[in-house]
This record gives sequence, C-alpha cells and structure tokens, in this order.
Amino acid sequence: MNSENSVEKKRGMFSPLLIWIIVVFLVVVGTATALALQNPDKRDWYFLALHDLKTGQEQEAIKKLKKGLKSKDDFLARKALEELTFLGKDNTRLEYATLLHETYKDQDSLQRYTDELLRNKKYAEVIALTQDIPSDAPDALVSNRLSALAISGDENFSTEIENWFFLRPISEDHIHFTEIFNITTESLLGNVSHKLIDLRIKIYYRDYGRAFTLAQEIIGTQHAPHEWLAAQPAQILSDFGKAFLYGTDNHVEIAEFLDSTIEKLDSTNKTAAFYLNFYAGRLYDRASLKNREKTLAHYLTAMEAAPTETNYDNALWYYFSASLEQSLQAAQDALEKYVSTIHDPYYYSDFFDTLAINCFANKNWKTFFTCFEYIKDYADKETLSRYAYLNGRLLQLGYLTPSFVGREDKDAFVKELFQQAYEPGGDFYYRLLAAKQLNLSQTELEASFYQVDLLTDFFPDENTEKLLLGYVQYNLPERIYPLWESMYSGVSISTEKEIAYALSLLGSAQNSPETGFSEQDSLELSSLDYFLQSIRLASRGLYHADKQPSREYFRLAYPRHFQQNVYHAIKQYKLPEYLIYALIRSESFFDPSISSYAGAIGLTQLMPLTAGDIAKKLKTENYDLTDPATNITFGVFYLAELIGRLDNSVIDALYAYNAGINKVRSWKKLYTGFPPDLFLEMIPFSETRGYGKKIVSAAAIYGNLYYGKSLMGVLDEVMPF
Repeated sequence: MNSENSVEKKRGMFSPLLIWIIVVFLVVVGTATALALQNPDKRDWYFLALHDLKTGQEQEAIKKLKKGLKSKDDFLARKALEELTFLGKDNTRLEYATLLHETYKDQDSLQRYTDELLRNKKYAEVIALTQDIPSDAPDALVSNRLSALAISGDENFSTEIENWFFLRPISEDHIHFTEIFNITTESLLGNVSHKLIDLRIKIYYRDYGRAFTLAQEIIGTQHAPHEWLAAQPAQILSDFGKAFLYGTDNHVEIAEFLDSTIEKLDSTNKTAAFYLNFYAGRLYDRASLKNREKTLAHYLTAMEAAPTETNYDNALWYYFSASLEQSLQAAQDALEKYVSTIHDPYYYSDFFDTLAINCFANKNWKTFFTCFEYIKDYADKETLSRYAYLNGRLLQLGYLTPSFVGREDKDAFVKELFQQAYEPGGDFYYRLLAAKQLNLSQTELEASFYQVDLLTDFFPDENTEKLLLGYVQYNLPERIYPLWESMYSGVSISTEKEIAYALSLLGSAQNSPETGFSEQDSLELSSLDYFLQSIRLASRGLYHADKQPSREYFRLAYPRHFQQNVYHAIKQYKLPEYLIYALIRSESFFDPSISSYAGAIGLTQLMPLTAGDIAKKLKTENYDLTDPATNITFGVFYLAELIGRLDNSVIDALYAYNAGINKVRSWKKLYTGFPPDLFLEMIPFSETRGYGKKIVSAAAIYGNLYYGKSLMGVLDEVMPF
C-alpha cells in the first residue's frame, strides 16, 4: 500500500506535468514546421503542402507541391506529384497524371492516370493503355479498364467482366462497379453470367437465402448440371458452397447432389475436387451426427486435393473439429496422424482451445497430456504455453502420474513444463502463472516477463515509416492510423512507439481538465479517437515486434485514461486502481461509446438492467452509461459489491461481473476442490474464461508498470492460490 499512497500524494502534480509535456510536444511540432520553411536544406514541401490542404489553403499547397517535385528524396518527390493529380482544374490534373505515368510507368501510376482519363472521357486511351495489364493487376485498375470498355460498347467487355467477377474475390471495387453499371441484369451480359454475378454479390453481403435461390435457378437451366458445376472456377465453386451451406436446411439432399457431381469429375480437376468435397463434408456435418463417416471421408479427400496450403489447413481444421465432435479419442487419433501436416499453427488455435475445454470438462487429463505431446512441435506459442502450464499443474497436483507421462523425475519434468510455459511469445496469463510456479524473483521477472516473440524475417518499409514520422512532425495525426493500419507489417516497433506516443498525447491533451475540455466534450470533438488509435496501434505492435518493447512501450499499450474519474471512484469504493484500469481495458479498450452484441454499454460494459439496479442503490435518477464518470462509478461500485458478496474473492467477483453471480455460485459447487487456476479452465463459458485471463494479466501489468507492485504481488491479490 505504501507505493500506492506515494502515487496518491503525487497525483496533484501529474496532470500539470502531463499538460506541460503536451504543450512542449505541440510547440516542437510547430517549431519544426516553421524551421522547415526557413531552412532551405530541410524543406519537406510535401508535408507542408498537406498541412496547407488540411487548413483549406489549396493554392498554397499547390505551390509547395511544385517545389516538392524537386526534392532530393525520390519517394517524397513522387508523393508530391501524386498529390498534384488531385488538385486544380481537370486539365491540370490530367497533365500531372500524365507526367506521373510517364515518369514511373508502374501499375500505381497507370491507375492514377486512367482515373483522370476517365474523368476527361478519354475512353479509347484508357483501353489502349490497359490492353496488356497483368492478370493480377489491382482491382481499381481493372475497374477503370472495364468502365471504358462498357461505355465504349467494346466487344471484349463481356469476356473481361466475367473474368474479373468469376476469377477473383469480390472487393469494394467490384461492388462500386455494379452500382455504376447495372450488370446484375441481363442487359449487358448473358442470362447465366449476370445471375452468377448477382449470386456473388449476394454472398458478399451474406444474403444466403437469395443466393441459394439463384444457385438453384442457374443449375436448373443447365442441360448437364453436374458437369457444368464441376467446370466452374474456384471462386464460383466456393460461393455455390456457401449458398448451399447457409441458404437452405436441405443439407443431405444438396450433399448428395455434390456427391453425384464428384463422381463425374475429371481426376485432374483438383480445384473442383477440393471445393466439392469440402462443402459436401460441411453439409453432411451440419445434417446429422449419423453422417460422421461421410463427413470425415470428404474432408480427407479435400485435403488430398487442396490446391493451396490455406485450403489444406481449412479442410484439416474441419477434420479435427468433426473428429472431436465424435469423441476425445477420435480427436486424439486425428492429431496423432495429421498434426505434423499443419501449415499455419495460428489457424488451429481455436480448435486447440476447444480441445482443452473438452478435456477439462470431461476431466480427461490423460488425453490432454497425450494431445500436448502430439502438438508441442506444431501449435502456436500461446497454445503451447497454456498446454505446458496446465500439464505441469496436473502432474504437480497428482492428476497425472509420473508413470503415465513416462518421466521418473516428476519435479524436474514439472519445472521443465513451467519453463516452457514461460517462454516469450506465450500467453501473458499462463506466463504469469508459470513465473509463480518457478518462484522467479522480481528481478528475474523484470528482465524477462515483458519479452515478446520477435519476428524472424522483418524488413522495414522505409517509405512508409518516412510518411508516418512526417505526419507526426508536421501535425497530420489524422493520416497516421489509416496508413499504419494498411501497412503495419513493414513498420518497426521503434516507429510504432513514436507514432503511438504522438497519438496518445493528442488524445490526452483534449481529455484533461486543465485544457478546458471535459471528457464528454472530447467525445463530441472526436479527440478520443486519437487515444483509441494509440492503444490499438501499440497493442498490435506487441504481436508484431522486430525488437523487444520497452516498459515505456507497454505503457502505451496499457495506458491510464480517465484518471480523475477512476481515482474518485476507487477512493470511494476502496478498490485497487490497477484493477479498475485492467477492467476498463479488458471490457472496452477505453472506448466510452462501445456497446456489445448482448447490450452492455460503455467503459465498464454494464448491462442496462444491472445499471438500473446500481442507480437505485446510488440514488441516481438520470444517468448516461456512455458518460465516462457515470460508467466508471457504476462499474467500480458493482465490482466492489460483488467482491463483498463472494467472500472477498476478487477473481470470483470478476467472473460474476461477466457471467452473473448465480452462475459463479453454481460453478463453485460443481467444481469444488480445484485450485483457482484449474477452476478457471473448468468454467463452461468461453467468454468468462477469456475474461478472467485478460483481467488477471492486465492487472499484474498495470500494478507493476504504474504502482511499483510486483507481478506476483498483484497475482496473489487478484487470484491467490
């Protein structure tokens, strides 16, 4: 408590210090912009022009962009030229678009050039320029070509539109094209083609019932329906499969139709063999458990015919899942035979989660250990940390015996399992529990707990990073997150730290009382968006790191927002501050306006009925759950009340906060005798299990990062065992 008291004494100084940092940051940004204008050697005209555009000074921006064309930085010179193609009169835009394409002669410049040619109704030029574009050209470029073909009445339109719609995944460019040109009617295309396009659009919007009706109509018009379906490309087969699977309840009838189609397949047609067998398996699987053998046989055949590794993993995942529905023994046998053929370990993480749940629900510890032995060289690291930790505990507590696991030295093997669970890249929750079992000192924990699994083949995208850092320097924060979101795989953690920090400061600047904005004002101004972007960005970076993140980086991923509201609530209801930040981060990621599919609202995700009961107890008549102060007060009160009703057990109160107190009491009666870490695994609600793990690990991190508490100290307070 001493460390928390010391924090409380300093709290009055915190907000002014934060504001001082923010003011310095904004002054530095403004100074950098001014210096760039004054210093001929450091003129980043492109960024300065964007700043002018942001403030509505288009003519000033054009002047700067023209100067930017002479930049020694080739990339920024190109960006300046690209921006000029969007400004000024039509003829000026076209001139710059022409220059762009003549200078760079790549698909991006061609796309921009044809955009402007279409605006100027130069359709013949678009057709000529795009005559030889590759088959994998961007959808936007293909759309430009097809627009010119359609308007010109070109004879190639029908063939090319079919190729575009039938051979590629449907994208927003496809949808936009159908809105401009009514190709889902028979006017431009033949009867079958326009219906196929219409079917694909309906699948895109998940309108499966109407898609199934169309699929029936299309097949019904064919003289040889089986042969026709077998001859379709992968995208069409996949969408027919979805229509069959989700658009009707006649699963067996449709599966038998696919079986008849499979019988007529050419042995060399692997694509059709995969999709037809895969969806036949899915249909039999949905129909009845009586079809289990047919289901599994179809998945195996689909695996054998899979044209890509992703297709293979898709079929194998369903094979594993169907085996598990049959029995734990069948799942164990399937893993033994096929786990070594996995391509993408992360694709199977949810299956391994379901497998663990089944093993614990049935108290089948031997199967759980055996499956761990099968998957330990093939599963993702978060899965392995869970399986390793839990098997260590099962062996430690006597649920597994040394003779069964084949290791005479029980203690040595238990330690080995806990060490494996603690490795970087594992789930933070299980790493925390493993650290407790390994009796790691605080010094050892400080040196290793915050380590993450690093990328092995990372190559930074220097141009993307240049843009991101330029956006920070020149006060263009609205451009940061969209660019990062589309290009994050090429962004280093050092750059992510800088941009996340900048966004966090901008969000905090307008969410602090000293700035003159209340937290509710900030929502109306959308300033909170920057903070939310910062936390999402920093959190994602922990799973895509090229270097080990610092504690400062973790503070960006685990921030403290709405500090005054949290402080007042925890002082009133006597709860640890770190616990409430863990609750808010886990429940809402600090988004006051968020609502769940079940109807929970706001920062602490309160259900309206629960909030109504709380309001009566607090004698509050009018309230708004999207108001941060109200929501936090209600949430803290509710959690404190649950802790008191559940024998002062924080972890049980957290379960009750998520699932309801009656559920928790029934689980406690059902699973008596299990320690808290194993009890969590027995909880039948997946959401509640995940909730418990997230809050325990987040509480430990918050307590350690901000309040000087040891990781183990927080664990012992929240979930002692």
